[in-house]
Amino acid sequence: MSGFDNDVVFAKNADFSQSDNQNVSESNGLATNGQLWIGSTATNAGGTHISVGSLTSPGGTITIGYSSPNITLEASASVPTTFTANSGSATPSSNNLNIFGAITTAGTSPLVTTGAGSTITAVAQLSQALAAGDSSKVGLCNFDSSSFSVSASGFVTLAGGSIAVDSFAVQTGTSPVVPTSAGLVTLNGAVVAAGTNPIRTDGTGANTIAIEVQTSQAIAAADATKIGLANFDSAAFDVSATGFVQLNGGGIAATAFDVQANTAPGTDPVVPTAAGVVTINGAAVANHSVVLETRSRAANAYNLEVQYSASAAATDATKSGVSHFNSAQFSVDANGFVSLASSGFTWTDVTSATQTLAVQNGYLTDRGAGVTYTLPATAAIGDEIRIVGKLGLATITPNANQQILMGAASGAVGAGGTAVATNAGDCIDLICTTAGASTVWRAANWVGSWTLN
Repeated sequence: MSGFDNDVVFAKNADFSQSDNQNVSESNGLATNGQLWIGSTATNAGGTHISVGSLTSPGGTITIGYSSPNITLEASASVPTTFTANSGSATPSSNNLNIFGAITTAGTSPLVTTGAGSTITAVAQLSQALAAGDSSKVGLCNFDSSSFSVSASGFVTLAGGSIAVDSFAVQTGTSPVVPTSAGLVTLNGAVVAAGTNPIRTDGTGANTIAIEVQTSQAIAAADATKIGLANFDSAAFDVSATGFVQLNGGGIAATAFDVQANTAPGTDPVVPTAAGVVTINGAAVANHSVVLETRSRAANAYNLEVQYSASAAATDATKSGVSHFNSAQFSVDANGFVSLASSGFTWTDVTSATQTLAVQNGYLTDRGAGVTYTLPATAAIGDEIRIVGKLGLATITPNANQQILMGAASGAVGAGGTAVATNAGDCIDLICTTAGASTVWRAANWVGSWTLN
């Protein structure tokens, strides 16, 4: 029975945990093998620092038992005293074991341990470049910051976060193209014949790509598939150092020609044919008060038209034009300079017995026995003939129905109406006053004495 005897506590399975000592219970005391009174900082319900508990091993590394009247403790495994490494071993010194890390050059042992004394060293090899995967060659490495990014957690990506390219798909030829064992893909440029692929990629080999650009070509209409590289005729084009192309001289190509007038089927403006041709003709046209005019009279063509000159009573620029000249009265040199033909006359030194006369001509009678002249078969009003005496006498004979007049005197009509000089130096100037075959010739001037029959 519990109680005090001479201040000594006698208790059966003592319980100090209840606030009312009349309610203490034997079952709350030391009632199980291995239990202990255990002091605690905090007080329990009974206001004491003594509670009932037992020894425990939270990690399970110590086995706690009871062997009357003892509590037993047993470790679950042996405490190591030697540490074996890949190479050598280590034994703790004063209960202390050194564990160090180290790196070594690339080899065939990614991670090994060495032991010596009281130290274990973990040795990791450096990484290395290989032709194929090999787990014995793995190792520690760092990364080129211009090509790779490494996060704070050690995650490695290509710089920019993209995916590495290990093959190339091309438009034609070998596809995909892959690098050589040295990681090389050869890229070549090539010019190919005109077709329908302005630029394309061509797998010309297992590790080779050609970037092909076609040459340009001539086509009838715009077609984006026909564009290509071109060079330019230096006689027609200029190309600057920056590749800017323009017509020689920097002008703009003409695509149409505006003309002054057009007559169907001519057009205004005049445009080229499909071959890029505009036909330009020169033409002389009737006088119509436009001296020089561009006029289209057919499709894709125009004329540079010059009007013929016209006679006018007074100066008039609209009547100007091209003309040609009577060779009997005018001469025109190689430069187009016009002058009267030998002052209007071509002179002949006559030494024969007879001479047929021509208008706008002069004759020297240069035969001692004289010269017989015959008038022209026909003449125009104003035509003139001159005869100048040098040797011998001149006789002028009309044709049938022709007549010679001198002052108030009239010669007979026909061959009998001759005019005959009296002296070797006699001269006469005849002007046609009636045109045609039945011409009438009047002496405008004469020197000496002439006999009119």
